[in-house]
Amino acid sequence: MKTRFITCLASLVAATICFAGPDSEKLAGELLDASNVKTSLEEGFLGSIRPGLEQMKANGGDDALVKEMMDVAKKFYDDNFHWALAKPQIAKAYAAELSDEDMKAITAFYLSPAGKIATTKLPLITRKGTDAAMAGLQAKMQELQNAMIAVVKKRMDAGTLKGK
Repeated sequence: MKTRFITCLASLVAATICFAGPDSEKLAGELLDASNVKTSLEEGFLGSIRPGLEQMKANGGDDALVKEMMDVAKKFYDDNFHWALAKPQIAKAYAAELSDEDMKAITAFYLSPAGKIATTKLPLITRKGTDAAMAGLQAKMQELQNAMIAVVKKRMDAGTLKGK
């Protein structure tokens, strides 16, 4: 039993060493650059705000207000998200999950003509799809809020609501 455990442990260590080479984080950084993750993160952040702004507009907010609110969100993102600090952390996550060979192959794809199309078009396509899906949910947010309020009221009435 002890020999089997040591053999399994040795195999795990060997697999980890083979999986993440000494240049893994560098390769992951190259993959992040090639796949345009920096821009995708910004788009994701701003995309999470767009449905609320569209709802604001649908409820009577004018175009100037919506634009100003988006400008505030962009400034907030620019002031608070620092790619130079985030990139190494994201690269570590990629290096932990992907082999060096996989990262090289994926990077090569993103640097290819098809990969460049993917990095250019997919964020916009994803944003449009997400915006459409979220707009439907956004229109029903009052329903969610009411359901959550009902849960809190029920717990309050039962005397089981804990907290300050």
